[in-house]
Amino acid sequence: MAADGQSPSGPAQRPTGGEDDDAWRPEWDPQRVTGAGPSDVLDRRPGRRGPSPTGIVSWLMVLALVIVAAVLLLGRGDDGTSTDGGPSTGASGPGPTTSGVLRPDPAALAAARQVFDQVNAEAGGSPARQRGVLERVVDPAQEANQRGCAAAVTTVRLVPAWSAVRVASDGHLIVPSLVRVFTGTRITGTDVAIIDVTITAGQAGLPALCVS
Repeated sequence: MAADGQSPSGPAQRPTGGEDDDAWRPEWDPQRVTGAGPSDVLDRRPGRRGPSPTGIVSWLMVLALVIVAAVLLLGRGDDGTSTDGGPSTGASGPGPTTSGVLRPDPAALAAARQVFDQVNAEAGGSPARQRGVLERVVDPAQEANQRGCAAAVTTVRLVPAWSAVRVASDGHLIVPSLVRVFTGTRITGTDVAIIDVTITAGQAGLPALCVS
């Protein structure tokens, strides 16, 4: 497969999994995709492209990483409590790190991985099939919003930075993710999002994600 911004030298191949979760670094301010309603973070028209990694200077990459870290730590003190003095709760019994930041329970993390894998299995394939997957794995509270998304002509691959996942004070998993947009089997856009994943009775649910 061709890299972003390049034309393939041979027949396009459908993308496969196996991305290294540390193979990318956010290069501009990520947006947190919550359960408040359908997100337009993934609403990228064919031919629109995000910033090229080769066109971003290294100090901007470092700055963006600092911003991501700050977002992940919002609402949490060094002692593992929220800034209002209440305890931070997590999904399926998360454990604190040495800095007091809550990390997800392995079972919750495995449930989230399974959901991302289901979505990514349709990247570079049929937009209709991926839409069906998104409707199946959406948080039940956001099902109506997901079904209200317009028909898509592109698909997406979500590449989470699993090592950076944290637990929010509301129990959601905060998953920083690189978003690769495909038109057919070609990458035609990129974006970055921080996705809130709900964990209910051991099942992970995504927020409503509207793909263009």
